[in-house]
Amino acid sequence: MHLKEALQWWWGDVRHPMGLILFVYALLCGRTFGYVDTLVPILVAASVAGAVDLAIIRFRTGGWAFPSSGLVTGSIVGLVTAYQTPLWFVALIAFIAVVSKVVIQWRGKHYFNPANFGMLIGIYLLGANTTWWGASAADLGSAGLLAILLGGIFVVHRMRRWWIVLPFLIAFFGLRAAYYIFTGAPAGMLDELVQEILR
Repeated sequence: MHLKEALQWWWGDVRHPMGLILFVYALLCGRTFGYVDTLVPILVAASVAGAVDLAIIRFRTGGWAFPSSGLVTGSIVGLVTAYQTPLWFVALIAFIAVVSKVVIQWRGKHYFNPANFGMLIGIYLLGANTTWWGASAADLGSAGLLAILLGGIFVVHRMRRWWIVLPFLIAFFGLRAAYYIFTGAPAGMLDELVQEILR
């Protein structure tokens, strides 16, 4: 495969640049949490998820293919799981996430986002902690915030998922505005905001 063909292959699947974006987030967060504490978990989760996805591809098709989905799933798990979490626990959540695509299906399609499902099991059944430390790149100032925004816009645009993101943003900022109007205090995190409104 020539360089041009390789670049076209890499760019043609949004999961490839998405994986790079997630890795960049981890690098940015390394300035805050330390590069070992940020890069090792994401590499472990991505490696386990990628290996499992590769095995599933081999079992299903009898051939080999690049495990794009598994690598992205593992990267997300690594970025969301608390960076102090033991590596074997991170690997287990990544394993569950990828396997869920095969185990939980309806008419050949999986209806849960694998990373979200893995984290759901990890949090509520296995007691994992989450910090969303991957989003802390925004704490690095305008450069980190710009990286988060541009990466998010790029992925949403390539995947054509604006119909999911825009309603969420409208609801999120609408609730924050309503909270400020009725209480006069800035809104905190979304879960805290909802709890305050429902009291």
